[in-house]
Amino acid sequence: MKVIHTPMEIAGQLGLSVKGLREIGINSDSLVYKHPFGYQNDFYFEFFESQEKRRQSRRDKLNFINENYDVIHYSYGTPILHDYEDVEFFLKENKKVFVEFWGSEVRIPSIESKRNKYYINSYKENEHENIERMKRWSEFTNGVAIFSDHTFNDFLAPYFDKIHIIGQRVDTGFLQPVYPNLEEKKELIIAHAPSQQAFKGTKYVLKAIENLKSKGYKFKFILIENKSHNEAIDLYKQADIIIDQLCGGSHGVFTCEAMALGKPVICYILDEHLEGYPKGFPIINASPDSIENVLKYWIETSPEERYELGTRSRKYAEEVHDIKVVARKLKKIYSKY
Repeated sequence: MKVIHTPMEIAGQLGLSVKGLREIGINSDSLVYKHPFGYQNDFYFEFFESQEKRRQSRRDKLNFINENYDVIHYSYGTPILHDYEDVEFFLKENKKVFVEFWGSEVRIPSIESKRNKYYINSYKENEHENIERMKRWSEFTNGVAIFSDHTFNDFLAPYFDKIHIIGQRVDTGFLQPVYPNLEEKKELIIAHAPSQQAFKGTKYVLKAIENLKSKGYKFKFILIENKSHNEAIDLYKQADIIIDQLCGGSHGVFTCEAMALGKPVICYILDEHLEGYPKGFPIINASPDSIENVLKYWIETSPEERYELGTRSRKYAEEVHDIKVVARKLKKIYSKY
């Protein structure tokens, strides 16, 4: 079995998928558009000013994929060519085709806004386009879809009758834990790294930080933006508490990286989603309305309690999100169909 992950790199997940598959003995590569955060992949689509050259380059890549791989794992519901010509080509060539969705490309705003009062459509999610995308992919995959967790089942279930939940990926071998500081006198550090401030609820984080500092609480706050992935990881390591997002209702890759680093993580999780997460789910739940009080508790609590939660976060990341754990799930999916 030879697997190619393509074409959209999402938070380093394609490169990590490939690494995990290789570690369990599956021949795998990634072919993607270069990401501004500098994630490492195997092959890249070239960019040409000429539309004709771009189209020809992509067609050349199709031949490369067809000659070298048995399984094509699409990411973000994105085809390589216009109108899914590549997907149809690979199916005619008897390749196994899978699609993995990541969020905004399949979120249905009318449903999300009803269940999540904090939802902000800051990514300009288009309901009609997302529905049509799911319908098309369902035809290609015979109703098989891959997603990181259960929180999008409401969107996917009308179009896919076989939804495989595999988890976001982190390389726990690379991300070694740096647990919260146990020294009472050392300055407490809180970090927040929004990839998109509106969706992440950054304004609520900043307001809570401002209010707590005005009330005399002592800590250092780091807002991490416009950094390469490696630069960001170095800053995450310094933190005692990490805040992910406060509006989405579920967690993303940043939370998984923070857990792997052994950090207590604050994130907004919809109540209806909580029971669906694996046993030992360690995330501190906070909404825009509760973030100040939640932060206050974790600032006031003992270093030992923060440290203990950090160790549980690390354990959860190892058991649920490690690249080899996810790779074994992918192997079963590839072999099943």
